Amino acid sequence: MPFSPQTIDFLTMNRLNDSKTWFNEHKDDYRRFVAEPFREFTEKLLPEMQKIDPLINSDDFGTRVMAVVDFISGMTDIFALDIYQKIQGISLPIV
Repeated sequence: MPFSPQTIDFLTMNRLNDSKTWFNEHKDDYRRFVAEPFREFTEKLLPEMQKIDPLINSDDFGTRVMAVVDFISGMTDIFALDIYQKIQGISLPIV
């Protein structure tokens, strides 16, 4: 399942409620709308990351998340767009 409007809704409501009680009551939504899409995203992004840094390789989800965060934080806009196109299997016109 890709990220969706429900992902943004969940993250917004989590921020507004800002409580462990609320989060625990909505943990299934977290898994469905945040954790699972992010897991899929890291699995798709990992091969592209390994082309740049072959040492990035982990079956541990937490380690992959940190690697993705580090990877994305260093991206330029053009590079991020190029990676997005590769992951989605699309090509956009050159502007």
